[in-house]
Amino acid sequence: MKNIEETNCIGIDFGGSGLRTGLVNSKGVTHHLEIHKFPENQKIDNVYLKNSLSCAIVEIKEAHREHIILGIGIGSPGPLDSKFGIIECPPNLPDIQNFDVVNILKRDTQLPVFLLNDANAATIAECWIGAGRGYKDVVMLTLGTGVGSGIIAGGKLQCGKGKGGEWGHASIYIIDNPPICSCGELSHVESFLGTEALFRLYRSVYCDHFKSNQIARVIHDGLKISNADSGYNIIFDHYVRYISEALKNIVSVHHPECIILGGGIALELGDYLVPVLEKEFVSVKGNMKVLFQGIKIKIAELDQAGVVGAAKYAMDALKAREVEV
Repeated sequence: MKNIEETNCIGIDFGGSGLRTGLVNSKGVTHHLEIHKFPENQKIDNVYLKNSLSCAIVEIKEAHREHIILGIGIGSPGPLDSKFGIIECPPNLPDIQNFDVVNILKRDTQLPVFLLNDANAATIAECWIGAGRGYKDVVMLTLGTGVGSGIIAGGKLQCGKGKGGEWGHASIYIIDNPPICSCGELSHVESFLGTEALFRLYRSVYCDHFKSNQIARVIHDGLKISNADSGYNIIFDHYVRYISEALKNIVSVHHPECIILGGGIALELGDYLVPVLEKEFVSVKGNMKVLFQGIKIKIAELDQAGVVGAAKYAMDALKAREVEV
């Protein structure tokens, strides 16, 4: 017998390393959470991604025949066109170009499909059942390979005409010879706060070409056992300087109640970052210091926020359609 008492939507979150998928109900409970890793050296283009998404959706539908699935939400790296359902040209997935994902999957699955930026999906989830619950004005930064952001103002997601809220690609001028962002521009927040920035800081201190997808954990463990003058503290101090500059710009523009830091880097370094950043806010001088009073800085709470938020976005979009009708 099919369960018709719950709203169930499939949530999909994808990036350069693979897909995360799950079936999420109206209480935020996730079933059948799966991580599908892309093979190393695999070219991730429109065709490969379409096949991966289709297989993941079929797997969930087959495993949950007892549930009525009402729609699919997909969280994707930007830039993208949410209105027309097109993933345009994500810098960290260069072989994805103008992928008409919504119409293709809608045709294949016979379900409504909705597309949004992956950082927006994570922000929606954290504000629903995570670190941002209870707040109406929130900015979230996701710190990983790239740096994404989501903005909630007055309880509503803010994207401008559709692509707005990309704090990872705002410019901050901190150092001479600034780094190049994955999008090709200079001095973007992502180029100071993403994974490649940590590698660059590590190499500048230790003068080797260490490479690991666990770089944030390596730095965390180094901070744990090192003294105040160690190379790990030098790396951390530079990183704090960069993220503090970014957050001060964000506060000046949005003045949120709460800032949430998510992504792999924040989850590894959060215990060190939060108290230092709170101290930075308290120490702001001048008349504008009132902007920084009382702002909470929190680390994301949800393990798979992108999956949950993508599904929640689909649920809300379907409810909005009902109201319009």
